[in-house]
Parts: sequence; structure tokens; C-alpha cells
Amino acid sequence: MITIAKLFYMLIKADGHIDAKELEMGRKMAELEGFSVNDFEHTVDSLVNITQAELYVDCIKGLKGFSKSDQTRLLAWMCLIANSDGFMDNTEWNLIYKIYHKELGLCRQSILDYQFKLKKKIPYKSVIT
Repeated sequence: MITIAKLFYMLIKADGHIDAKELEMGRKMAELEGFSVNDFEHTVDSLVNITQAELYVDCIKGLKGFSKSDQTRLLAWMCLIANSDGFMDNTEWNLIYKIYHKELGLCRQSILDYQFKLKKKIPYKSVIT
């Protein structure tokens, strides 16, 4: 859970503005990934003193320990979270792109396909705009 919490926190801080809809989507991700939402939020809150650069290094190291399928799923979540406020900021997109393309060598279409699967799991009256 720590790598996912770090990835989430790094993303929501990327544009300098933490949006309530992004936080809500993070809660939904934690729930659907089988984490205690309270534990997830506590873990995220504990990251406030870690720099973006440190988070990035930790996230890449952690993500490289996951299977390609899990990496794809997590990057799909990051795209959903970045879009949950109705707009994916360029800094959010650049971060996501750098991770999936340059660091992990993942296929964009696979991430898009996984986003579609995840959207089906999120209740209709949820946080997706």
C-alpha cells in the first residue's frame, strides 16, 4: 500500500492544488483495491514532509517491483484520479507519461483499456465527472 499511497500523493500534489474530487477518487481507489480507507488516508497524511523528488524515486523503485499488469492498473487509477476534478493538468499528465512511458515502458492503450474497466467498478453516482 505504501507505493500506491506515495504515487497517489505525488500525483495530487503535482499541480500544486489538491482537489476534493481527487481525494474522493483516492478513497474509492483504496476501497476497490482492498485497503482500509482510514489506513490509506493515514499513510498519505504521513507523507507531507517528503519532497516530490524523493516520492518519485521511491515510487519508481516500488512500481518496478510490481507486475506489468499491476503497473498498468495503478497508472490507470492515476489517470482517473487526475481527471476526477474534470481536468488533467499538464504537470499531472507529464508525470503520468514520464512514469508509464519512460520509466516503466507501458502501453498507453493498455492503460486506457484498464481505465474503462475501473470506471465500470465505480458506482454511477460517484466522483467521475
